[in-house]
Amino acid sequence: MTKYFFLCVLLISCMHAFVPNLEKEKQEILKVEESLRAFHLSKDAKSFTDLFSDNFLAINNGIVDSPSRQTSFEKFDQYFKNSEFIKWDDSKKPVIRFSTDGSLAYVAVQKEVVVKTSASSKADSTNFAWLTVYKKDETGWKIDCVVSTNK
Repeated sequence: MTKYFFLCVLLISCMHAFVPNLEKEKQEILKVEESLRAFHLSKDAKSFTDLFSDNFLAINNGIVDSPSRQTSFEKFDQYFKNSEFIKWDDSKKPVIRFSTDGSLAYVAVQKEVVVKTSASSKADSTNFAWLTVYKKDETGWKIDCVVSTNK
């Protein structure tokens, strides 16, 4: 009888699914979002692209692209070297949603970006909206996909 009791307890305990602490995960993602801003302002393409997952997707201007980390680094390094960010700020509070198991999240942001490029003497202001899909791995949250649009 004792054997069956322990078997029942074991089965019942296995039925309780892991419930992630979504508030904690949200705070972690908000820290990553703050890091993205810092990487833009400090022109740190390496730290920026180190946050990309191995299967990173970029969707922009009607094109779906899956650049390598090195290609992404080269693109952003060149962009950062030729840009002076005056503003890279949220226009609205980010909207964060999670998958049921807490391993995926998406963040919808609206930003005002003011940048001065080496090709122009005047600053350009653009309102962007984008969706970032985050995937959690053993090292933390990684950017798996970005879908971007500007006004």
